[in-house]
Amino acid sequence: VEEEVREQVRLRRETLKRTGMMQTVSTTDRGAYAPGFVEEWNASTPQRYIYENKLPRDRWVPLPVPASFGELGQLLQSDAVRDVLQDSQRRNYWIYASGRTLFFFLSSFANALLQIRVAPTPNPIEYGKAYRKEVAAALKRVAMSGSRRNVVDSSTRIPSAERVRKLFGSIFELYRRDCQNVFYGVYRSPYDASLRHRQFNLTHVQLQFERTRRHSVETGVRRARGKKGMFEVRDVLEKRGAGQASGVVVVEDPFEEDEDAFNDYFLLGDLSIYPQYYLQNFHWQTDGWLSTSSAKTYEYTTETLFSGVQDAMQRAGFVSVSEFVSLRRGVVPEKDIRLLEVACGTGRLHTFIKDNWPEMQTIASDLSPYYLQEAQENLKYYIEFAEKTTGRVIEPPEFVQCRAESTPFVNQTFDIVTCTYLFHEIPPPIRHQVATEMLRILKPGGIAVVTDSFQKGDTPDKDHVGALFPANYHEPFYLNYFEETDLVDMFCSKGFVFKRHQIAHLSKVLTFEKPAEDGEEPPQRPDEASTTLRRGGGQWAIV
Repeated sequence: VEEEVREQVRLRRETLKRTGMMQTVSTTDRGAYAPGFVEEWNASTPQRYIYENKLPRDRWVPLPVPASFGELGQLLQSDAVRDVLQDSQRRNYWIYASGRTLFFFLSSFANALLQIRVAPTPNPIEYGKAYRKEVAAALKRVAMSGSRRNVVDSSTRIPSAERVRKLFGSIFELYRRDCQNVFYGVYRSPYDASLRHRQFNLTHVQLQFERTRRHSVETGVRRARGKKGMFEVRDVLEKRGAGQASGVVVVEDPFEEDEDAFNDYFLLGDLSIYPQYYLQNFHWQTDGWLSTSSAKTYEYTTETLFSGVQDAMQRAGFVSVSEFVSLRRGVVPEKDIRLLEVACGTGRLHTFIKDNWPEMQTIASDLSPYYLQEAQENLKYYIEFAEKTTGRVIEPPEFVQCRAESTPFVNQTFDIVTCTYLFHEIPPPIRHQVATEMLRILKPGGIAVVTDSFQKGDTPDKDHVGALFPANYHEPFYLNYFEETDLVDMFCSKGFVFKRHQIAHLSKVLTFEKPAEDGEEPPQRPDEASTTLRRGGGQWAIV
């Protein structure tokens, strides 16, 4: 049965490659790459294990974006667009996704301008040059363009229309893949596309935008302070610690103090559980990961940063989860599959996990009590929303506060462990500890799905963007992650087996399997129908 399953999977993947739905290519397909692509890839440390072992990897090809009305007309007459317009599911998806990107792209533009800070100077020419430099830097952050290659001084250059088209071409390729996965039943359409969701409530949007506006201004001030703004959170925690010891909440102005100040004191807990590497103002955000305000603004801020595509990038990890669950359907009930999301943040991704697999036993863990509180509120809203709009009963998850490198779970507890945007936020030694911990708590045959930022060599034409990202957003461990960390080698050295490499715009997804113990095979679906990819009941991944 297992051999038949593998053969049908292989045939289906070949079909997907021919139809252009799947763009996974082998390292030996040198003719498929632009000149210099393989050379840059081979020279990149993060890609070395895949390259040397000739493992399959994903090739990211942005969709062409029209540069003229003539090209736009040709695009609208193409078969791909015609297929989308004729199918209501795909048409609705593209309307929702495009509208979301437009909204957050404009929000990103406004926030970038709010963050501009230029020191006053008596010389208007010098002031004008400094202001133009800051505007250029702000717009580059919006366009994700970074500095230009082979240009002596690009600090005052505004991103060109071509670079903006490249950005949207990559976004549209992400949406194309996400839409195909939804269309073929790999995972469900985004539940928040419903007009009954609170994100379409103008009052809710206004509240989120106002919070983000204040956050953006504070971020700009902190970025302008440079090193002095990197560790503000430690001074804040010292003041909270003093308040805890005395039983008094210390505020500077009781009439203007943030309404969440008391919550910040009471949720903090024992300061010794937070490692030093964690106590920083990551992304220049207020209080780092340790305040109610930070947790409440995080989702809107990151979606603004990524022009509204963060959900779609993260859903790429569902490809492997869907495949894992489908192979066990009929053998292992969904309610008996256990999933842990490490570093769940505000829990938004976990709402999509529960939307796709409502009976699965899931646990959301994070070190920040403030983000866990926000995650609980997000899951509570989603469960009530799902019951109200669809009548489905969703099994609520558990919430656990713990470090990713030292979880409280016993050996071989989970079938699936996922983490999103964690590895670039932690120092190199801790990355190894997290990988080891994942192997320990996974059952034999279980999978680890790691979603994180793309790395050098994944998409060589974006390498210069990744190289500048830590300076723009205070990511102290990002550059080492981006240039020097081979995640595949790291996980395989711990005992994992590499399964899949995916690119998703500015993110990547790596899937690893914990080998089954000697004499034990992972459960497989025995019925032949499970291997067929079909609309409405698709089982196999499109990557």
